[in-house]
Amino acid sequence: MAPAAGSSRARCLLSLQGMLVLLLGSVAGRDPSWTHESPCHRAEHPVISHSEIEPWIHRFRAEGTVDYSQLTFDPGQNELIVGARNHLFRLHLEDLSLIQGAEWQCDEFTKGACFSRGKSEEECQNYIRVLLVNGDRLFTCGTNAFTPICTNRTLTNLTEIHDQISGMARCPYNPLHNSTALITSNGELYAATAMDFSGRDPAIYRSLGGLPPLRTAQYNSKWLNEPNFVSSYDIGNFTYFFFRENAVEHDCGKTIFSRAARVCKNDIGGRFLLEDTWTTFMKARLNCSRPGEIPFDYNELQDTFFLPELELLYGIFTTNMNSIAASAVCAFNLSAITQVFGGPFKYQENSRSAWLPYPNPSPDFQCGTIDYGSYVNLTERNLQDAQKFILMHEVVQPVVPVPYFMEDNVRFSHVAVDVVQGKDTLFHIIYLATDYGTIRKVLSPLNQSAGSCLLDEIELFPPRKRQPIRSLLIQHSRSVLFVGVRDQVIKIPLMRCNFHKTREACVGARDPYCGWDLVLKKCTTLEESLSMSQWEQSITECPMRNVTVNGRYGPWSGWKTCGHSDGGSAGSCLCRTRACDSPSPQCGGQQCQGPSVEVTNCSRNGAWTPWTPWAPCSTSCGIGFQVRQRSCSNPTPRHGGRVCVGQNREERYCNEHLPCPPHVYWSSWSPWERCTVPCGGGLQTRRRTCENGNECPGCSLEYQSCNSLSCPDLKKTTPWTPWTPVNISDKRRPL
Repeated sequence: MAPAAGSSRARCLLSLQGMLVLLLGSVAGRDPSWTHESPCHRAEHPVISHSEIEPWIHRFRAEGTVDYSQLTFDPGQNELIVGARNHLFRLHLEDLSLIQGAEWQCDEFTKGACFSRGKSEEECQNYIRVLLVNGDRLFTCGTNAFTPICTNRTLTNLTEIHDQISGMARCPYNPLHNSTALITSNGELYAATAMDFSGRDPAIYRSLGGLPPLRTAQYNSKWLNEPNFVSSYDIGNFTYFFFRENAVEHDCGKTIFSRAARVCKNDIGGRFLLEDTWTTFMKARLNCSRPGEIPFDYNELQDTFFLPELELLYGIFTTNMNSIAASAVCAFNLSAITQVFGGPFKYQENSRSAWLPYPNPSPDFQCGTIDYGSYVNLTERNLQDAQKFILMHEVVQPVVPVPYFMEDNVRFSHVAVDVVQGKDTLFHIIYLATDYGTIRKVLSPLNQSAGSCLLDEIELFPPRKRQPIRSLLIQHSRSVLFVGVRDQVIKIPLMRCNFHKTREACVGARDPYCGWDLVLKKCTTLEESLSMSQWEQSITECPMRNVTVNGRYGPWSGWKTCGHSDGGSAGSCLCRTRACDSPSPQCGGQQCQGPSVEVTNCSRNGAWTPWTPWAPCSTSCGIGFQVRQRSCSNPTPRHGGRVCVGQNREERYCNEHLPCPPHVYWSSWSPWERCTVPCGGGLQTRRRTCENGNECPGCSLEYQSCNSLSCPDLKKTTPWTPWTPVNISDKRRPL
């Protein structure tokens, strides 16, 4: 055992030396640029600021909803399905407008049980962790306050639930635990998650469908050793799982390795041995490292993206959280993974033995089954071998020895890849989500000798409001990227060619989506161009940006007491300052805009405002009074300042020398005089006189009608008429 111990110490030393190489290499790689080259002439990738990208993007927010961590498509309806805390949403792909929202809360009893186990209000919610489209149904699972639950819903009506089942072994209990799941065309669910409340029983588990449920061996660290599950894929006869875990084969302290594992989809478990357990489970290490005399390993797989047409898997790897931050992108051919699974196993006889290679009894195993006997329908793999041989001896190597892309001082969390037809060839565009909420756009190497290019970096948020990205989903047919963060979903178009206004800017962007149309004289996509022969694109080098940096203020200092002078008297204020250093102006950049000092809460002595004009006299004649006022608001006393001394109101007499004239008034009315006629309507009059003056308002006479009754008829003798001739015999006169 001595040699084994010596080799163990040697590996530990190599690991430490590798860390030193990374640190020294980073410093050494940067020294020349600072010593021999002006910072204003360094080549840096373009950055698309939040204000520049904002007109291009759409956002969806629902009030009070957080954790937009699950995204998938409804291909039939061109809709985006979103899983957030306590909610499901259907959104239009075009503008992320809401089609339907469905609330999925925990009931009070479940919440109470969660609280009784010592969990917080934040933890005792329903976090959606499985969101899978299966035909016209949506299979979704949530943590449900540490009591996971799953439902089958109508894809076009999220409130229509067909059935509800337990989420145990299908969804994590804890929303912080990583998991992955997929559903096959036969309706079988493959999930990799923790199966218990404490998270100490991780498993890769199959359920539903027509095949028996199976899982990885329980509490066996050689199968799974504190894994963090990343992704899963249905490929041919196998289901593949990718994760990171504590390396059981590494005997130099605690080290995390990245893994690829697979199981046969027709596996039905063993008989008498490995019952209800996978008999085809195997796993292998994925290598992504910086080459050198002492390679530096990026051991922790964070996310993957699989291109099925090319059988190519992209993975992003980082250093340990307790180490210096660094990230890398490596690509793996499916054939390389298959080759390792056909190679020798790494086997340890007992806990004190060394791990040694062991020949593979079935190097060409392709999930064949037994057709006869007591083991009919079982896979051809020997059950004793299946129990002993789990870990492959060889390591899955990437397509090229050097990672496609590496960067220090940053951690990538999610990856998506688009395949773009350029003028002369196909390009792979890698989108990387950073831990501080930006999206980096990387051009994959065109060949093994060329390097990758960082094309640009999109700032999704203002500098002081950045947040980590929780999900990333690409739609190739529309060239659109969907991003889920804590409080919203964001849609980003990947083709933004008319952002470039000149030929130099268009071609210099080195963007595979864009080229300069010599006929239209504008930057277009290949589909928008009138003729490929008149479409100019040159992707021979990486783009550079003007490194002019405008100054930005850093954070405000704390409030401090400072003195001030107020009309000859001393006082105190609260003051704070900020420096123009985040960043400082560089290479001709603008100075910071806005004040660098803020003052508040200054003690201020009160002072009177000027007197108002005298108000009108209270009388128009004879003695009266008038007032004027002022207020203690010029300024108002503040923060311990003195109040004003004196009165805020003054009064004075007025019209002392303007006596009022004698009082003029009417006498009482006289009695009504006799009516002018006894009947038939007449008038009668009454009078009054003006006392103490010659003129009084109004009339001195007043009239009213009287004796309005008509007069009675009377007989009386009229005067004689003239004489008239009459008969002589009659000498009388008519009366």
